[in-house]
Amino acid sequence: MIGLDVWMVYAVIGLAIIAYASDRWSIEFVSLGIMAALLLVFSVLPMVGPTLTEQFGVPVGAAVLQGFVDPAFLLDGFASPVLFTILALLVIGQALFQTDALAPVARLATRVGGKREVLTILLVILIAGAFSAFLNNTPVVVMLLPVIGAMAAKLPGGARPFLIPLSFATILGGTTTLIGSSTNLLVASTAERNAGYMLSFFDQTALALILVVTMLPYLLWVLPNILKNDAASTPATAFRGKQFIAEQRLVAGDALVGARATQGLFTGLKDITVRSVRRGPRLFLPPFDNLELMPGDTVVVAAKRDELVKTFVASTPAEEEERRGVLSVNASEAMLAPGARFVGQSIDVIAAYLGGEHKLLGIERRSRMPRVALDALRLEAGDVFLLASTDDGLENLRGQRELLILEETRAEIGNRERAPMAIGIFAVAIICVLLGFADLMVATVAAAFAMVATGCLNIRQATRAIDPRIVMMIGTALAMGAALQVTGGDRAIADGVMALAADAGPTVILSAFFLVVAVLTNILSNNATAVLFTPIALQLAGDMALPPEPFVMAVLLAANCSFATPIGYQTNLLVMGPGHYAFSDYVKAGAPLVVMYWLAFTLLAPWYFSL
Repeated sequence: MIGLDVWMVYAVIGLAIIAYASDRWSIEFVSLGIMAALLLVFSVLPMVGPTLTEQFGVPVGAAVLQGFVDPAFLLDGFASPVLFTILALLVIGQALFQTDALAPVARLATRVGGKREVLTILLVILIAGAFSAFLNNTPVVVMLLPVIGAMAAKLPGGARPFLIPLSFATILGGTTTLIGSSTNLLVASTAERNAGYMLSFFDQTALALILVVTMLPYLLWVLPNILKNDAASTPATAFRGKQFIAEQRLVAGDALVGARATQGLFTGLKDITVRSVRRGPRLFLPPFDNLELMPGDTVVVAAKRDELVKTFVASTPAEEEERRGVLSVNASEAMLAPGARFVGQSIDVIAAYLGGEHKLLGIERRSRMPRVALDALRLEAGDVFLLASTDDGLENLRGQRELLILEETRAEIGNRERAPMAIGIFAVAIICVLLGFADLMVATVAAAFAMVATGCLNIRQATRAIDPRIVMMIGTALAMGAALQVTGGDRAIADGVMALAADAGPTVILSAFFLVVAVLTNILSNNATAVLFTPIALQLAGDMALPPEPFVMAVLLAANCSFATPIGYQTNLLVMGPGHYAFSDYVKAGAPLVVMYWLAFTLLAPWYFSL
């Protein structure tokens, strides 16, 4: 019989899934709330996990005081070696990004592809997948986004047909080695801690490569054509700034002055939606009651790129335009890079950084934009800014690492003199791991230190590479997994699966288990899914008297199937703004890939694991 402690842990995990999937609150806030709830559960109802005390005498990874579990064990995840390994890999990836280590490879692809832009872009996507086997996916995507954007500038659909494939290629490439994804490291760490089962660097490589090769025709041919057809069937203007949010203080002569709301809306403003109007101390929100826009009003609007440029630049009086420093206007879009020092700061900081050579027209955010003044927003990696810049200002903006120009640029990514050093440090770390000279955590942490010590990046850049969302989510995911293990919740789920599939063979159970994990990884997160389901996989393998490898591999590969939603993986979110994708685009593009991956695994697993 399942006890109250197990049900309470299930309730916390269920709430965690809903909160993470809703995207209503920040990851840090949700993670902190989950940690607080788990600590309260184990404090109010102190318990000793029946499953682990029966097997081992004490709960693994938990301190036992006077017969009860010490809630402090829930915090062990924040001191986990796998967390430090992931953070070190983020610093290494940031160093390779700062030094433009992939620039020579991008230039080689350009030479091979020549003037055949589509072929060149597909080569770059393959290169991204290959590098993601050894590097964190995020810096790989960030480094290659401007490259693909420049190559696709002349194509009818622009970069839109290729950016989702770029993200998916890095996710697939990350499945092929132990360090290719934080998901892989978390599965390996959880399996070793719970059952002593250890994954080596290339254990999953053969099976993962077979699956990747099977997916390549869809990734490189079918998917770009689907996205290209979507672009062709929609007016081109729809993709020139999906919906930017802009704030403007009106002056005499501005195009919006004199506009009057009728029936609660400014119906006379074509392609512009007024979200709020501030007049002195008063704030007006929809529905607007016969409100007329006047000089001095501060309006927040949502509009497409071309409409914003026309409204807030082209129609500006000459003297006001001169004051703003945008006499020679170039409209461009720039994305805030992961690790940029502006992440978490206000939009005013970006405006001050841009200076007089640029006017910040609007911001496009991958997630929901609250109806607040723009100066109250806190910037996030992946935010896309619409800029009106002078010729000199746009040229000066190219080549720096805080804002990545997504349009109006053909310049190659600069080759930095520290690139060979960064590549050498990373190569030495990998060789040491493969030859057994150093543990993976030791090698990666040492390599991260070496990147800073040799000047490949400075300490501030290294600090910014450590995303607090990743720290909180991984630590919380490990806590949820430990809570399931200590209370016996993982065994209860495994017993339920066995009861439902009592007459099914191991292949059917393995396939069904893979599908459940693959679906949930798109709703929850790849890291949390990996930690929660690895103990269940080990229980299933033990109950069926099978080796753990098939079920552990099922979790590792399925937890990486984060293709069907933009929240499934960070690279999906990064390309959402530049590609002007909607949530439905990921469902349309990614859901078939999840199904194909699941079917391929189902067909290959019995042969590969000799089930």
